[in-house]
This record gives sequence, structure tokens and C-alpha cells, in this order.
Amino acid sequence: MIGILTFHRAVNYGAVLQTYGLQKTLDDLEITSEVIDYRSSVIENPYKSFTIRSLKTFEFYNRFLKQSRFKSFIKNRINMTEPLWNRDQLGKVEDDYSAIITGSDQVWCKKCAKEEKTYFLDFVKSPSKKKSYAASIGNADISGELKKEYGKLLEGYDQISFREESACGLLADELQGKEVQVNIDPTLLLNSEKWDKVRNKNVEKSPYILVYTVLGQYNLFDEAHKLAEKTGLPIIYLNDEIHGREKGVIYRSAVSPEQFVGYFAEAKYVLTNSFHGTAFSIIYKKQFLVEIEAKGRRNIRSEELLMKLGLSNRFLTSSSWKHIDNAIDWNGVEEKLDLERKKSKEYLKKICF
Repeated sequence: MIGILTFHRAVNYGAVLQTYGLQKTLDDLEITSEVIDYRSSVIENPYKSFTIRSLKTFEFYNRFLKQSRFKSFIKNRINMTEPLWNRDQLGKVEDDYSAIITGSDQVWCKKCAKEEKTYFLDFVKSPSKKKSYAASIGNADISGELKKEYGKLLEGYDQISFREESACGLLADELQGKEVQVNIDPTLLLNSEKWDKVRNKNVEKSPYILVYTVLGQYNLFDEAHKLAEKTGLPIIYLNDEIHGREKGVIYRSAVSPEQFVGYFAEAKYVLTNSFHGTAFSIIYKKQFLVEIEAKGRRNIRSEELLMKLGLSNRFLTSSSWKHIDNAIDWNGVEEKLDLERKKSKEYLKKICF
């Protein structure tokens, strides 16, 4: 039995869908696994429904509904342990598994996990059981003492797999002597046919421009409106905010993970600044653009993925919307993606058997 430790309880599409993607891939490889249902307050508290701001507004209903839909997805699609409410309980599960995998998602991002070191498997005593798959440090700027801290946290790992090439470069000195790989996000391990078994097909079928953002956007909406004017198509925006809504935009709130996949599958065009928005645009072979420069930080994760798959012409610029219909060499993209899938599955078999 393999244990998986990740951000599966975050009310975040990428978090739960990558959890599903990893476990489904292990299942397809005939590797039995379960997600360790560690209930980290650091991960879950930011998504709580009850806030002073939301108690007397429609926002509370949206939050409650979205949480309910995520809980349903997790309950029905993820094989998990019983809830573990504290780290003392974690220390007792090591003997249940031949290996424990942490990843994917930003499990090693200090901004996301704060001082929570559990996702570095610091509770696992046997180094041979400590593995990672496509773990991400996010857009972290690691230097000085922080690099040393990362080196110490990872020194006990038997096998290390990052999601981004940049992480290997940043931590190269600290990881000397260790076997390190770069592997694709688990959502990309599954093709569109497998995601079709998950997606909710009762979303809008008429052609539309899908907008999905997770970072503060600069020009993404401006370009979406230009594209809408050119094509005559409506803009559907996956967003839970009820304040400052854009005119002429259809908002879809409290969308379930199944609906999220469905909206990408049915979209005519996609404009996004999200890594997993980028991933599902590729999975469903959409005409899409990605805003790499976002407020506060650069979207390195999407940038590296697009470069790896030969899709750098999908970066959003002030005029790229005019060329969004340019042909994409999907055969070439699939060839690269299939190689990455094969490499990643070989790695998973290696660390699990």
C-alpha cells in the first residue's frame, strides 16, 4: 500500500484534481494507494465559510455550496484514510505503507504551507519510504538560509521529483548526490478520455470564451473583451466574487470540480493565468492564451509547461488575441506529452515497487 500526502482538502480545483490524477494513475498501474487524510489547519482554515464579511451576504452561500461540492468530490472519488487531526496521529501511520509520496501541488511552497513541515514527511523515520512526485516550491525565491533549510528538509528523501525545472536549479547544490527528476503534474497524466469520465457534462454547450484566473490579472480581461467583440461569443468567468463584477460577463460561482473540467471541455476559447487552467486547456486541445505576467509574481509554472510542450506562442500579449485561431500542432504536443507521461509512470513504478 502506498500513502499519498498532499493538499487534497484545499477548496482549490488544482489541488483536488491533481490528487485524483495521481491516485487514478497509480490505480491504472495496479498500485494500491490511499490519501492520508491529514487535516491541516494551515491548508483548510483559509477556505472556511464563516467569516465576518460573509455572514450577511450571498458570499456565505457561495462558499458553503462550493465547500459542499468539493467534499462530495473527495468523498466519492478519492480513496482516503480516516481523518487524522494532529501530527501525533501521523506518526503512527508509517508502518501501514511501503512508501509515502508527497506531491504534487505546491506542497513545498513556504507561502502555502507556512511553517507546516509535515509535507516534507518529517514524521517518517525510514528514509527508504520518503518519496515525492512532481512536488512544487511554487514561485519561491530561495536563497541563503532558506536554501539550507530546504536542503536539510529534503536530505532524508529516498527519491525526489519536482514539477518545475527551476526548482532543480535553485536547489542543485543542496541536493548533490541525490537522484532528482522533473515530472509532469498529475492532471496531465490523464488524457481527455479519462477526464471525460469525471467531468460534468451539464454545463453550457453553446460556444463561449472561458476566463479563469487565480492571480491578479493585468490585461487578460481586456483581451477577452476584444476577442468577444471579434467573435460575438459570450465570456464565461469562473469566479466566486460578488463585488466589482465586469459588465457583459457571465459569472459562474461555486463550481464543482466536475463542472470545472466540464467548462474547459466545452469552451471554444480559454484565457487564463492559472497553471491548472493551462493544463486543462492543453488536455482538451483548446485555442487558448496564458497570461504569464501576473500582479505580484510571474507565472513560472505555466511558463515552463508551455515551453516544455512547444507552446510558447500561447503567451498572452496585447495582440495575441488576434491570432488565437492560429493552428496548434497538437500531434507534436501529444508526442511530447506522451514522452513525459511515460517517463513519469516509469518513475512512479520505480518508487512504488
